[in-house]
Amino acid sequence: ALCQNGKVLIPSGIKALSGSCVLIPCRFTLESKYESSLTRPCKGTWNRVIVKPVLMAPTRDDLLEKNCTTILNLPYPYPRSYLSQSFFNLECDKSLPFKFPESINIDVKDNSQFYCEASNYLGLQKSTVIQLAQNSYGKEMANIFVYLHHCPSTPT
Repeated sequence: ALCQNGKVLIPSGIKALSGSCVLIPCRFTLESKYESSLTRPCKGTWNRVIVKPVLMAPTRDDLLEKNCTTILNLPYPYPRSYLSQSFFNLECDKSLPFKFPESINIDVKDNSQFYCEASNYLGLQKSTVIQLAQNSYGKEMANIFVYLHHCPSTPT
């Protein structure tokens, strides 16, 4: 059943690069009569997000604070079938599954021209992504500007 008693607060769209991480900022609200269901074991999931791994999914404590922020590790190369309009679901028990109607579109751009895995390059960690800056004409600049992006790791 579609949840008409709450709202998820997410951007309508996010742009991302294949082979990098994307953070989906997310918060939700519930009517006060449903607040007590957050004390039960709850799980937050994204419908239609099948990217593996989800680096940081909302924890039970996050959900108690109504925080559903998620970090995804987008594969490289990026299969276009992986993501489409995605919806956040809050599953607390069988009687109270919340399927929020708001959705997010993750627009993933292929960065094959400007991507290299750094596991064997410069001795950097495997999770490091090097992205070369582009000038206003869309041409690759010399290796003057290098942006190092470290994807967070899951807690152990």
